[in-house]
Amino acid sequence: MSRDVFDYIQTCKTCQLTKHSTQQKPGELQPIIVSEPFEMVSIDFAGPFPETKSGNRPMNCRDSHLLNDISCNAIGKVEHEIMTSIKLSLDTESRHRLEQAVAYEQLKAETAMKCEQLADKEASLYKQIIELQNNAGTNISAADQASLRNIPKIPSFDAQLISSNQWIFGADELFTNYPGLSDFQKRILVVDSLKGEARNWYDAEPDGNIDNWDNLRQSLSKQFGGAESLSMALDKIYTMRLTEKSDFNSFIHQIRQVIATPGIGTSQS
Repeated sequence: MSRDVFDYIQTCKTCQLTKHSTQQKPGELQPIIVSEPFEMVSIDFAGPFPETKSGNRPMNCRDSHLLNDISCNAIGKVEHEIMTSIKLSLDTESRHRLEQAVAYEQLKAETAMKCEQLADKEASLYKQIIELQNNAGTNISAADQASLRNIPKIPSFDAQLISSNQWIFGADELFTNYPGLSDFQKRILVVDSLKGEARNWYDAEPDGNIDNWDNLRQSLSKQFGGAESLSMALDKIYTMRLTEKSDFNSFIHQIRQVIATPGIGTSQS
């Protein structure tokens, strides 16, 4: 053994711990005197040693570092898993919101397209209705025109109340003399005779009130004929008497009611 090695060993005897070392207190290093021969142990097994039930046990520093590394790796792995889970959740939520936004935009586009198509159909329908109303008096088949050539025309009617009952009576009389006329032909003759305000009224009247001759006749009588004729109104006025016991204001009120009957007010003007 060389001199240097021997001196190194002698120096380590008073400061190096061996498996035969003892401690006065847990965690406290004590210098010991090792007799010849002695057994050297690695510095990795140096204290402090933890106190256990089975006595002091040397702990390898490399084991301690390994435990620290394992703990750090475990914590890092947990953190990585948590971050991965959070990122996955955020990605899923972002994808879901993006899908919802795309679906909403598609729905808006489809709705706008359907509204545009509906508006086009509605405009086309209104156009057809206007054309039918404008051509109601002239849209007649060739057979209907041929059958109506030999039938006298109904006199024109321009919504004069005083002559409305006579005009309606004349139309009824014409249709009675020509029983072969269809309901459609009757309405053609009547509509052709409507002029001015009467034609404007016909164009604005609901279809349910003019879809056949009976309904058209009732609508004409209701609009222009009134409940009483001119002769009946005059007869009622003639039967009224003002006596000494009569109330003048009441008498005038009764006359005004008769004058207000359709067909009378126009004649007075």
